[in-house]
Amino acid sequence: MYPNIPYKGLSWPITQHSGVISESIIRGLINACMLCRGEAADSQVINEYIVSHNLLTSNFRADSGQVDAWRDYQQILSEFGIIYSTRVSQEILLTPLALAYADGDISYQELMTLQILKYQYPNGHKSQLSPSLKAEFDSFPYESFTEFQTANGILVRPAVVVWLVLYHLISNGEENKITLDEMQTYVVRCLRNEDAALCAQTITDYRHNGISGLDPLPRARRNMQDWLKLLNITPLFELSQNGQCISLSSYSIEHFQDILEICEQLSLPESFWYYSGSRDYKHDWFGFYGEFDLNINLIPHEETAIAPNTAATSPSQHHTYSGHIGNGEAREVSFQAYTPISLPQESGSRQVVSIYDFKKSREGRKLHDEMVNIIAKRCVDKGAEVYYDSNTIDLYAKYKGNDFIVEVKSITPNNFVDRLRSAIGQVKQYDYMLQATMPRRLGLAFTAPIPTNSWIIPFVTRHLHMDLLSFNSNNLEVKSESQIANELYG
Repeated sequence: MYPNIPYKGLSWPITQHSGVISESIIRGLINACMLCRGEAADSQVINEYIVSHNLLTSNFRADSGQVDAWRDYQQILSEFGIIYSTRVSQEILLTPLALAYADGDISYQELMTLQILKYQYPNGHKSQLSPSLKAEFDSFPYESFTEFQTANGILVRPAVVVWLVLYHLISNGEENKITLDEMQTYVVRCLRNEDAALCAQTITDYRHNGISGLDPLPRARRNMQDWLKLLNITPLFELSQNGQCISLSSYSIEHFQDILEICEQLSLPESFWYYSGSRDYKHDWFGFYGEFDLNINLIPHEETAIAPNTAATSPSQHHTYSGHIGNGEAREVSFQAYTPISLPQESGSRQVVSIYDFKKSREGRKLHDEMVNIIAKRCVDKGAEVYYDSNTIDLYAKYKGNDFIVEVKSITPNNFVDRLRSAIGQVKQYDYMLQATMPRRLGLAFTAPIPTNSWIIPFVTRHLHMDLLSFNSNNLEVKSESQIANELYG
């Protein structure tokens, strides 16, 4: 029972670059990664971009005689599931969340708040064992910090815990604040999200009688300082001027019920990633952490509640691509043979550009294009003929006497149902526009995993008799009651 802890060195290790994180840094690092996307990181190219755009200090290294900001700061992106760690993938591999942000489907505030709330221990990124931690034990049978934390029953999301502790303190009639000392002595002892209520009560008791019998955890203080800076990035918390105290923000209080529901959802056992012990557990972590969970809402949008120097994007400003037809009039379909979406060289820098719709791609269709490529490659590998029309259909395939029409949508938890409805209407209209000369399958493709218990699956596959494709850890998942569709996409 709380506050018992499994080992003395308990802490919440996190990047020490918390203090430099900002929207310009995150966007700039993502843009720098785009220069080598799908290739091995060229540190010289990326460093030149970072320095020329004044993103970060040059970080000149005496050992190499070279500027190497990338070497130090890349962990900001991998820490928050924006890219796969370069220790996991030799290629620069951006996650769906990163591409959604680059496309403008989610704002910086939505991205960072979601990832800071979702951040958990154990995870597949913080896997290295500290020699000083191992020295605490006579015998240490664990091969990674991830395995060690799992064996000690840790399953916690720090940002959610801090929000819930503040929620319970306020409910107890206590002042809306947690000090750095209280973080180091009490909050870090939470092994699971459900420990938040007892933690709040322990803090309340200490504030009233001044005696707790607990000592600060010495190795936790630096990490607690970094966590306070991270929490302050989100609109949910406010950090005191001296950086020693965190409180719920006016935004959290105004959207109290919405944020509570998000925290409760993020406390459900099924919402966590679990260490499997497999050799690929690190890769699995980034696949999990870098994607949307459609069961978890993004923070409520309200421009007035977010700092004026941020570029929060309202739902009405998000790019939608339901207007392929234009003017409400049906067009004739003019197919061209499919060519993979490429990364052409342009003005000295490379950007994701779709050959089937250059203008829209420049406006932001990176995640959409990624999905089209994955589906098209799967179809081509199976021997299908694949086509597209830049004005209408995302993907059209002919395979073994059948034809297939697929509409692709990039989605977030907040726009999924709207884009589902849009996709259904579009694919049905394309079906109407094209005279069928052979058996036809209609498909809907979405750029996030569909929960296995979601009503969407039977609705699409049984009620609409369509194929449902989704993006899961850079793999294509197929749900269909059609044998030929499963053969083509599977």
